[in-house]
Amino acid sequence: MRSTRAFSSSRAAPMRREPVGYLDPCGGTPSEATNSLDPRASTPFEATNSLDPRGDTPPPRTNSRRPRVARGPWVPGAFADPGRFTNERLHTVQLTLQNRCMSYKSLTSPTMVTVSGPWTDPNKERPFIATLPQAGALLPSLDAAHEGLLDTQASGVETNAALAKLQRAEAVLDLRHDRKTRGVFNVLTGFADLAEDPEQAAIFLALRDEINPKGLDVTRWSYTDEAGEVELVARRLSQDQRVLLGSLPTPIGTLLDALEARIQAGRELGKLETERAGLEKRGPDATTAADAMRARNVWIRTVTAFVAILDLEMKLSETDREKLLGPLRRAESRADRRAPSAEEAKVEEAKNEPAAEAAREK
Repeated sequence: MRSTRAFSSSRAAPMRREPVGYLDPCGGTPSEATNSLDPRASTPFEATNSLDPRGDTPPPRTNSRRPRVARGPWVPGAFADPGRFTNERLHTVQLTLQNRCMSYKSLTSPTMVTVSGPWTDPNKERPFIATLPQAGALLPSLDAAHEGLLDTQASGVETNAALAKLQRAEAVLDLRHDRKTRGVFNVLTGFADLAEDPEQAAIFLALRDEINPKGLDVTRWSYTDEAGEVELVARRLSQDQRVLLGSLPTPIGTLLDALEARIQAGRELGKLETERAGLEKRGPDATTAADAMRARNVWIRTVTAFVAILDLEMKLSETDREKLLGPLRRAESRADRRAPSAEEAKVEEAKNEPAAEAAREK
């Protein structure tokens, strides 16, 4: 049997949920509660959860991104009165230090040296900095950072000069080593040719080959190989062979004297090669790119700490502050204006990557 109940042809309108009241901890009334989905809520802090039976206010919605601070290290009052820090102010200080480090990275090494030079110069700002109760304690660190930059520039010139001097000395020793090697070899060959007794000729040739198993090829070996070979020669010769060499005359002594001169030249070559290897380990220009970057980073961290400490010097006048930090601020502004954009930096880095890779492979 058909039901006689009447049905509406349209769907029933959904029930409208009323916002649940809550007690505003700031003194509001329940009528001020709003729906969390209400588009009329002017800020996220006004929205509440209408389905929360407790009527509590949910935690305010916050942006996950950190608030941006205008670039530049100079945030007025960021470090003033450190005894009354709030979380917001501490966050501002952290961003200030970070921005300073990023800004200082755009300074060139000559600019860094120019800026920190007066701070460490006894005839300029150093005596005044030493009178500051807090900043004065950073003078040893400023000295180390300043000298570190200078060392990366000067050591390359000094080491290149030392390498050039070593190479000239090695060339002289190598020439002496090769002359004595050829002389002993050729003289023993000549004595064998002049000997009437075949057995005596064989003794001369055996002694020659004992001294130079590879013939005169040794004169074309590297300095390191020549240095090692003379040690082997000294060990291979017997006492009888040394006596024989001592009995064979030359225009300036005996063949033993000539052989000893070769051995001495080879040993000195070995010492110079060891010294040269120690210099070349530091790179072709003595100071590697990693050394220079490390010195720059030390300078940046030290100067960042120095500027922060100066902000805590309550008795430091604005005139003295400008005298100390004015050159740094002006250099920083110039560096910011000429610094390339992020995209330009990426393009330049991509261009330099093959050269950097080749340098690492060498």
